[in-house]
Amino acid sequence: MLKKFVMPLVGAVAAAVLVAPATVSAQGGSAPGDVRIAPGRFDTVRIGDSLESAAESGYFVLDVKTPGCGTRAIWPTKPWRRSIDVYQGFEDETIGTVGTIGVTGVTGVTGDGISTREGIGIGATVADLEAAYGERLIGPRRNDLSQWSYFIRTNRRWLGFLTDASARDGKPTSDAEVTFIEITKGRRPGLYRDGC
Repeated sequence: MLKKFVMPLVGAVAAAVLVAPATVSAQGGSAPGDVRIAPGRFDTVRIGDSLESAAESGYFVLDVKTPGCGTRAIWPTKPWRRSIDVYQGFEDETIGTVGTIGVTGVTGVTGDGISTREGIGIGATVADLEAAYGERLIGPRRNDLSQWSYFIRTNRRWLGFLTDASARDGKPTSDAEVTFIEITKGRRPGLYRDGC
């Protein structure tokens, strides 16, 4: 008797889970693995959005006291602090807006399934970038710390990929991995963070 009741219930719950949309909450944004990035965009947040609008996405909170960096105008919510960072615009016309978002991580540890629709995220290789973007891929270019970087551009929106390859060792090989991704608008990503 119990078996007749439990099995259909388990099947109904499983079916409901399979067709349920990705969860979005004011506390944490989309579920890990469901976050898509593109030039100038992190899921529903666009570079240039107001800080308030970005906070409504669930990925960010406003006016947060951080250890070592003082009060930040905008900062990732707790579930996302190991995976992303955010800075407000720093030029007169961009103050009070989202200026840049970075996807950070060590392969297999963070990044939380954040990727482009082509499947490019932390841990992707240069070969993966070339296969996904072909002629659209800009690079390799050196950043200020002599690390090799690649870029995708759509109009004024950018997506930058920093690799673990050093320019001191020559051109990057196809197995060099993406270790940081930066999303910007109006300027090519610098692919550099100073810790705050």
